[in-house]
Amino acid sequence: MTLPIKILLVDDDEVSNYINSELIENIGISSQVKVCENGREAIDYLTSLETNENQQIPQLILLDLNMPEMNGFGFLEAYQDLPDNVSADVIIILLTTSISEEDKEKIKKVHNSEIVFLEKPLTISDLERIKNQYFIS
Repeated sequence: MTLPIKILLVDDDEVSNYINSELIENIGISSQVKVCENGREAIDYLTSLETNENQQIPQLILLDLNMPEMNGFGFLEAYQDLPDNVSADVIIILLTTSISEEDKEKIKKVHNSEIVFLEKPLTISDLERIKNQYFIS
């Protein structure tokens, strides 16, 4: 994949969203970061893309686990039911303060694909690693 990419950031913390969006844009991975403040909002956004051909599907989702209304676990369960044209080839990275073995096991039960965990806060080195691993060929 070539840069820049489309990123969906799903987190209820406005300050984190601002900082993460700035980091992402400054490092040149993306100039197009869509922010949703909970899993329900993110699922609704992705569902709206299914019928709007002018919108690009995100190639990367940075997902918090602990959010109101619909948390990251609920998002992953609902995400499994999205059509392939919205969910295929999307990389999901959990960006969270909780990286317990219990959470990892729970994720395996609700999501079929391998999920990468990153501990908050997101750093430039995290973004460089993501860029090099998934988006520079």
